[in-house]
Amino acid sequence: MNVAHKFALLVAAISIVVVASQGCASSAPKAASYEAPPLGTTWVSSRRDTGSFGTASTQLSYKRGEIAWQGSQLVAFESTEGTILAQPNGNWVGLFVQGRPLITWDPPLSFEWPLTVGKTWSASHTQTIHATQQRQRLDMVYWVEAS
Repeated sequence: MNVAHKFALLVAAISIVVVASQGCASSAPKAASYEAPPLGTTWVSSRRDTGSFGTASTQLSYKRGEIAWQGSQLVAFESTEGTILAQPNGNWVGLFVQGRPLITWDPPLSFEWPLTVGKTWSASHTQTIHATQQRQRLDMVYWVEAS
């Protein structure tokens, strides 16, 4: 499975945690802003991969930590496959493996708050692949679906 595919799955897993941690109401769900899970929080995410990269089911354990990088204290979502580092406001700075940056984004990847069912938006970023120092444009399209 390539890095982009794993990243897309990791985005989906973390996004579920972000929205699920916002609570539910009888009307359409709405997440007003980002709030990181408490330091030390752990959870397990089930992932099922299909398609051209093969079929597999995986259970990944995550832990919410904090890591200093480039002079900033960042929120860390740690798993055996890597660590997403995010700013305190939830914007994703990069994907790290064994303490080293694999991919970073400028500007950081971010949600447009509040999140409501049916909302869509797009954003452009510069993505740096640190192993090769390759910089490339990354265009993201986001949408919020009801489950």
